[in-house]
Amino acid sequence: MEKPKEIEGRTGAFLTGSQVYGSPRVDSDVDLAILVTEKEANILRACADHAWPCRYGNLNLIIFISDDGSDGPERFIAWKKGTNRLISEAPVSRAHAIEVLDAEGARGLYTQDNE
Repeated sequence: MEKPKEIEGRTGAFLTGSQVYGSPRVDSDVDLAILVTEKEANILRACADHAWPCRYGNLNLIIFISDDGSDGPERFIAWKKGTNRLISEAPVSRAHAIEVLDAEGARGLYTQDNE
């Protein structure tokens, strides 16, 4: 699968989740979507407070792998597009956020490979 030109050879990150487009609670975490190499992802998971989902205190990393032959780069872009749409509609419910992310092609991101 060919990587999109806009991210080829790059890493990237953006904030997402209820802190950005929802109605965060006092105990809501901060979600950071990141696109990294498999080696970088392994380092992040090894150093995390909790490897699955990958957490550093109140920071939740949503990890997309850029170099393992998966559709990580495409899913990263889909999540970014969904986040941008949700920001324009904010505040939104978690259920609506999942619906929008699924519609953008980010389906399945609530599973172990990318939480």
